[in-house]
Amino acid sequence: MCVVEGAAIRAGIPFADVHSFMTGNRWVSLPFSDHCEPLLPQDDRCALERLIAFLKRRQQLGAPRMEIRWEIAASQQVFSEVNFINQWIPLERDPELVFKKFKKSTVWRHLHCAERHGITVKECATLDEFMNFYRLQVMTRRRHGVPVQPKRFFEAVWERLLQPGYGFCLLAFKDSQPIAGGVFLTHGHTAVYKYSASDARFRALNPAYPIMWEAIQRVCRQGCTTLDLGRSAKGDVGLRRHKKAWGALERELPYTIITSNPPKHGSDILDSVLAGIIRHSPRFVCSVTGELLYKHFA
Repeated sequence: MCVVEGAAIRAGIPFADVHSFMTGNRWVSLPFSDHCEPLLPQDDRCALERLIAFLKRRQQLGAPRMEIRWEIAASQQVFSEVNFINQWIPLERDPELVFKKFKKSTVWRHLHCAERHGITVKECATLDEFMNFYRLQVMTRRRHGVPVQPKRFFEAVWERLLQPGYGFCLLAFKDSQPIAGGVFLTHGHTAVYKYSASDARFRALNPAYPIMWEAIQRVCRQGCTTLDLGRSAKGDVGLRRHKKAWGALERELPYTIITSNPPKHGSDILDSVLAGIIRHSPRFVCSVTGELLYKHFA
């Protein structure tokens, strides 16, 4: 959706039209994104108000619920949901300056532990190597009781993002066995820690820590000024504490909802049942449910 003045576009926001028998019909900006800020000149209140007014008119004419994964401070009535926290690490050209901001009692200890156990980190250079990350992702998503992204999704990530140079995947190895991995995307001066996965049998070796430190050094050298760590549930204190140990800052991440009535939240019973099935079933069940259902959790 765009606001146009003459031949100039003044504001815009991308939407995906999601149709789901499980989660309903809705417009989402953007699915599977932690946040998506509208595109508009800084402090251009007029363009923002016109954009929101246009969206509200579309909603009144029959468009479904609209979810904007960003805070919209408009004078017109919109609803806001604040269920998540966004965390990010400010970067420097010299990664050692970033290192000094770490909580050393945590990060140092885990890095030294991984080093003592001979954990090595390597970047994926081929699709076959990247499929090791997919296998770790299946393990991780099964452990959490959620459907895994389809295999073809990760094949597309490799072909369209990593292979052209818009990011990289790092794997941690114990001897020759891949035991953890991380996918990092880059654009301009921003890097995003998009996916992480691990084999729980090797958790005590702390393989995620050398992956993170290697990634930070790489994106610092590339000139990135921010490493976005994505979103965490407000109540997930452990994950938030883990990210803060790396010197991460955090802010609330409100989502703006445009709908005719206050948003209703469905029951978590279906999610709980599905999680139980996935956790207690063979890995292929996690993969199959991902193929069938992942698109409904946009």
